[in-house]
Amino acid sequence: MSGGRVGFCLSDKKRKRMNLDAFAVFCEGHGVDVVQIDLTRPLVHQGPFDVIVHKLSDVIVEAEQDSQSQQLLANFQSYVSAHPATVLLDPLPAMTRLLDRFASYRIMSELRESLRDWSICSPPYLEIHRASEPPSIQQAMMTQGVSFPLICKTRVAHGSLSHEMSLIFSGGGLEDIRPPCVLQSFVNHGAVLHKVFVVGDRHFCVERPSLKNFPSGACGQSATDRKTIFFNSHEVSKPESNSDLTALDGQTASRAPPSSEAVAALVGELRVQLGMALFGVDLIISIHTHTLTVIDINIFPGTAAGGGGGTVTDPVACTDMSSPLLSQATREFPSSSPPCSATSSPCWTNARQEEVHLLLQPASESPSSASGAVKSPPLASSPVCWDQNSRRRFH
Repeated sequence: MSGGRVGFCLSDKKRKRMNLDAFAVFCEGHGVDVVQIDLTRPLVHQGPFDVIVHKLSDVIVEAEQDSQSQQLLANFQSYVSAHPATVLLDPLPAMTRLLDRFASYRIMSELRESLRDWSICSPPYLEIHRASEPPSIQQAMMTQGVSFPLICKTRVAHGSLSHEMSLIFSGGGLEDIRPPCVLQSFVNHGAVLHKVFVVGDRHFCVERPSLKNFPSGACGQSATDRKTIFFNSHEVSKPESNSDLTALDGQTASRAPPSSEAVAALVGELRVQLGMALFGVDLIISIHTHTLTVIDINIFPGTAAGGGGGTVTDPVACTDMSSPLLSQATREFPSSSPPCSATSSPCWTNARQEEVHLLLQPASESPSSASGAVKSPPLASSPVCWDQNSRRRFH
């Protein structure tokens, strides 16, 4: 396609991580114009756009309390509504849900029915809406099956504070939580995190350091209880991380990576449930049950790596991952997905399907991306992972 236009609405930090300049050169060679969108100017004067790729997380979060951000979102929504043929990556309502861990964890729980044939689960969790006494919280934990040790995470899954977490070992540590937040049972997983980056109908899986194993159950009832550990998840899980929190105390047998078929099934179901083309999933494998465990879902992952281990700051990896992002965006997105615009306009339109497919040809299939799904037999006599109490609230 000649004369196509792709609009990007990203922060400076995100543009640098994506190496947007290299991507723009790649697009130029395919007759596609890459435009940086300025939200402070009318979009109608910056368009038309065949595709808009955005990460308006900052604006969405700030709009909760800031009238200027509210107006910027309203203007963006208005443009999208008036141009239903423009493909939008990704839906604002879907992105808003993933910025709220209360909402995203409910999505994880609701996957239990569709993934019941797979050894996939999510740890029990509890929503803490407001400050409460530790005994009341512990009672709610028992009701929801949440056990010590546990991870405390902020409700808002965006910004530097969202990476500030705590590992709580006993009831005394509940004094350290700051609502609104989520309490999630900690699962021993051999200090290995598997990050899955979804780009259209392809996904890439990389291994990262993670928290080491800790004894299960509350650590005693005396004044010598183990103190809460505060940590930054981003720092702990960096590829080059050398934290004491990731160093296993003893020898642990190496484990195989997650089943590519199981990951493909999970990704496929999440694409349907989220109605999104760009997101990430954090997975661990329990050392006790060997189940694939979903611990978080993230919007628009920033530093992914393909099969060769390159990041999106690498022009080769950038083009390899960005090609399917645009060319496959409208190829076969599930018809059951929710609308992607800020209102009710469908973004995966048939009218522009062929044109957007021609924007960029898909990169060659990466050996790290899974295609298809072969079901494994159900996990017999395993703990209930996707339990029936999917909405875990504590008011």
